[in-house]
Amino acid sequence: MTYEFITPYKLSNLIECAAIVCGMVQSIKFFVPLNPVLLAFISAIFVSAAKLLLDKKFDKQSTILAILNVFPIFLTACGSYDTLKSLFN
Repeated sequence: MTYEFITPYKLSNLIECAAIVCGMVQSIKFFVPLNPVLLAFISAIFVSAAKLLLDKKFDKQSTILAILNVFPIFLTACGSYDTLKSLFN
């Protein structure tokens, strides 16, 4: 049995994209002197672009949806992190 961490199929779910963004921000924030919220936004752009590239659909509708999906991914990642942080503090 093989275990796969990130596959193209995982990028089709909002929760999994947000979890990837949270993980990226948590691993990068100690090395990059930027606000974690800005890092989350940049990571959401990266994840949305990666999804677009892995889907290999570069038509007008897919590109617009990739741009619009940045915001729900970003807001979900920030909201879930803040919720977990407040629960454990």
